[in-house]
Amino acid sequence: MPELPDVEIYRQYLNSTALHKQVRNVETHSTQVLDGIGSRKLSSLVKDSRINEATRHGKHLFVRFGKNDWLAVHFGMTGYLAYYKDDDDQPEHAQVVFDLANDYHLAYVAPRKLGHLKPTNDPQAFRNREKLGPDALRDISSADELARIMKGKRGGIKSALMDQETLAGIGNVYSDEILFRARIHPSTRVAALSNTHYRTLFTAMQTVLKKAIDKQAEPDRMPKSYLLPHREEGAECPVCGGTIVRRKFSGRGAYLCEDHQEKLT
Repeated sequence: MPELPDVEIYRQYLNSTALHKQVRNVETHSTQVLDGIGSRKLSSLVKDSRINEATRHGKHLFVRFGKNDWLAVHFGMTGYLAYYKDDDDQPEHAQVVFDLANDYHLAYVAPRKLGHLKPTNDPQAFRNREKLGPDALRDISSADELARIMKGKRGGIKSALMDQETLAGIGNVYSDEILFRARIHPSTRVAALSNTHYRTLFTAMQTVLKKAIDKQAEPDRMPKSYLLPHREEGAECPVCGGTIVRRKFSGRGAYLCEDHQEKLT
């Protein structure tokens, strides 16, 4: 599933391609990805408006059309944006296509139709309504702040990192990478973390998310010392030479090295 780095890359992509372009028409190929709005209402909302702003919070992209009309975009498991000119270049599974006045198109592509486009008048109100926690990269400025929002959380640290009401933006892949860099076992109880652990965790979180954005969220471009290029069971751990294993915690699969990721009690 696209996580914070992926959505930030989509935001940058939109800004470099379709920002300030006027929407001439909208083609909806699947109403399944529309949430709280029909195809006709979507067309009336954005037609003849300019794409004036794109912001991100966690895994959500917010796109402003005209003065105050926003679409909250969630990419589901495999969604992404595509900007192209010729109709022959339209990606397969383009569910909604914005035809732009410069004769280009911006497509919301969702092969499994698990994402959605949802109208909102205010991104902050949307975040409050959806109970989204602070953005993991932008809104957490210190280890003390991270410790504060984790205080009182029950269960393991991997589940806490992935809880979008606690911290928005981190999913299965980057929770594994952050804990790998911090040398913390995914099943470690939140209550067992010390201030020292939070300092290590905060540094790992900031470093991993920024590095992933810089490397366009492509595993093969990540440093070889990271987990992502070795994310398969039986691979050699690039930190200690141990073995990468896959385990389940709270029903979610996790990749880790049990030789150097400390399980705290």
